[in-house]
Amino acid sequence: MWKDASSKVILGVTVLALALANLVGWGAPAAQEADFSWSGERLRDAQPKPLPKARAPLAPVLGPLAIPPAGKGAPARAPTVDPGDALDQRLYRPQPHEEPGAEGDTELELAPQAAGSTGASFTQSRVFPARALRVFPHRAIGKLFATLPGQGDFFCSAFVVERRVIATAGHCVFDFVAGQGRRARDFVFIPGFDRGRAPFGSWTGTWARPAASWRAGDGSVPSVADFGVVTVDDRVINGRRVALGDVVGVLGWQLQVDVDQATLLGYPGNLDRGERMQQTDAAVAEAIPPNAIEFGSGQGGGASGGPIVEDFGQPASGQPQAANRVVSVVSFGTDGLWTLGGSVLNSEFADLIDRGCRRRAGNCAD
Repeated sequence: MWKDASSKVILGVTVLALALANLVGWGAPAAQEADFSWSGERLRDAQPKPLPKARAPLAPVLGPLAIPPAGKGAPARAPTVDPGDALDQRLYRPQPHEEPGAEGDTELELAPQAAGSTGASFTQSRVFPARALRVFPHRAIGKLFATLPGQGDFFCSAFVVERRVIATAGHCVFDFVAGQGRRARDFVFIPGFDRGRAPFGSWTGTWARPAASWRAGDGSVPSVADFGVVTVDDRVINGRRVALGDVVGVLGWQLQVDVDQATLLGYPGNLDRGERMQQTDAAVAEAIPPNAIEFGSGQGGGASGGPIVEDFGQPASGQPQAANRVVSVVSFGTDGLWTLGGSVLNSEFADLIDRGCRRRAGNCAD
């Protein structure tokens, strides 16, 4: 009888511990806890993750942020595996009233337009032509879908940083609902997503973590480290298992960069209903201690987790700078202003990638 009672006590304690772990975001990886299928309808109906809002107006800081000299980093790498059309799939077709432009878009309809608000000038357009999403470096950026208990299905933006590791905003993997920290689950990443099409297939998340300081905070922004990573499983092409980064390439990254201007990319729901990748080019409009930067941009919810990149595009012969180097991650907007901001990458970002690399042999290149 004593043994039976003891077993029940142990079982009760174990159940309670698991419940607490689920509440605060600890314990087993969320993506491994459920075999939950993402149908085309579910993908289409997912809502853009709202951008955390910083208080407005923020007092501008003249001059550079007080950050150490540039630290650890990794170069961009072009894809090494050509999947052809083996992974290309139509996930769903947008409803007619949601279609953000037909296949025959004209150059006039796609022309970028300069815009500005409160002195934060920027130039913005959807990425065009659409076939650019099949070419590196655009193909290393995509749409990240997940679900958060209490909020439902949502999408953010994300980008590939290693063979099986993608980076995004911390609030896209761990967010706060009614003051309680909760971890998202059922991740699926679609690189080069375009109007319901996955030119390089969909990749299932296997493990996700936010930066420690983000998880320990209260969700307020600007944050020193609103960063998160998700590892993904391989896909099979013609009987051979291949890793995501080998198929689409990886963006480079650099810690503690004194950023002057950059390109911001993502899938905001307020532009083309999140069906097409958007691109903003802008100079830093504001520096916010200790390490946040802010740009003019018309991108809204859903842009969270998108890369902020220096020298984005295909480098020219003789170009001296390191191209396609991520220096920040889209983290927040500002009420009443057309702005996006994020934290300059710091050691917590590098630690997250290292953790993702250690999850499984071969997650990262040697």
